[in-house]
Amino acid sequence: MEDAVAHRRGSGTGRRKRDVIILIKRRHFEQVKAAVPVILGVLKSVSLGADEEDKGTEDLFHKAIAVADSIQAVCRKLEQKDEKRLCALLGMFVLQVMALVSIAMGHNISSLLPIMLHLSHFLPICGLSYEGLITGPDVDKSTTICGDEGDDSMACFSHVKHGGSLAVIWGYKSNEISVAADADFEAVKNELQQNQTKRWQAIGMLKHVFSSVDLSWELKVHALDFLLCIMDGCVRQEIQNDNMDHSTYMPALYTALQAIEMVIIYAPNAVLRKKSFDALLKVKAFFLAL
Repeated sequence: MEDAVAHRRGSGTGRRKRDVIILIKRRHFEQVKAAVPVILGVLKSVSLGADEEDKGTEDLFHKAIAVADSIQAVCRKLEQKDEKRLCALLGMFVLQVMALVSIAMGHNISSLLPIMLHLSHFLPICGLSYEGLITGPDVDKSTTICGDEGDDSMACFSHVKHGGSLAVIWGYKSNEISVAADADFEAVKNELQQNQTKRWQAIGMLKHVFSSVDLSWELKVHALDFLLCIMDGCVRQEIQNDNMDHSTYMPALYTALQAIEMVIIYAPNAVLRKKSFDALLKVKAFFLAL
């Protein structure tokens, strides 16, 4: 009963915020930025306590998409500088929602796919590309535009790196989703296979999926498939750039190895343990080659 009440409250909050966002006349970025933490707070609370059979959870995320539609509508009204800031905020909102809906509905892939498909439409609008998301710069750039380290309101975007990784993983699994994101997945895959630095960055981003205790094993399997995809076809660079500072990638790579080890330890079946062990060996081999 309490959960049902909470969902109704959340739905009302989302509906009111959506309507108010459309009516904003000035200080658009500041006012939307003040509203977003409230919406994401409700979504996060529901995600962490979601019941797989509760249809109210799915409805709530569809309302979050409606909020994103409203923010996009406001973006169209603004001049270039203000539009850039609000679009960056919209991108952060979408990535956070991608992560939260994956936590809440990761065990129900058939229901999750349409939501991820809709959310993926926002990525090119916000200047977010698969390559920039899986290697990290697009997430960092949007974060910088939206706030600084002392900005308390940025705490609501705690899962944007999870969302950035999951956005690309779904593009790998579904051609329809990659089309929605206006992405050439084959080109992204080839770039990761051929560019050692970007491959390391991608592994560093994927650790957020592997280390999450809230994401389903189904999604971690998809993440492992993606990792093996970029590692199996990678091109070993015979000539290394002597000026490249590999030490900057060491902490992220080390924690990625630890995250994959945790998948091996807690994997629910032998097939997944073998797959994650294969991934660990491939990443470790390149880690030691640096």
